[in-house]
Amino acid sequence: MIRGILFEPLDSQGKPVGVATPYMVATLNIPRLHISSSLPFLVDTGADATILHLRDALQIIGLRDLSMLKETQQLKGIGGSAEYSIVPAEIVFCHDDNSLEGFQFDLRVAKPAKSWWKPRQSNIQALQLRLPSLLGRDILSEFCLVIDYHRRQLFLDHP
Repeated sequence: MIRGILFEPLDSQGKPVGVATPYMVATLNIPRLHISSSLPFLVDTGADATILHLRDALQIIGLRDLSMLKETQQLKGIGGSAEYSIVPAEIVFCHDDNSLEGFQFDLRVAKPAKSWWKPRQSNIQALQLRLPSLLGRDILSEFCLVIDYHRRQLFLDHP
């Protein structure tokens, strides 16, 4: 079993605000870029693919290497469309018994938004920097996903 985190935002008095958000922490390996990094991924059953959004991409890949990623794909979501590079990667999860389980897949890596109008571009990029990386159905479909808000549990397991 692989355990996740139900992140619960709190107000200034420490009281819960809104609904807890499910995250899974995993190690992301991108051999082509010689990168291995542990990251929290928002569990998103509505996302077709696992995505490394801009905030995390800049942190672990860097702007120079990010700009060198050429193969791109336009993806559409509920918030609009954006451009992503496709990079072979591996995601590795740690089970309760400390065994590791990895999956090779095509990672979508967010590219910084470009706009013909500079103020709009900086606004879009500021929004991009707030998006968490997503654990999508390409990986989630390998597991049984349980989110129990009453017991405050989140886990992935094999059926």
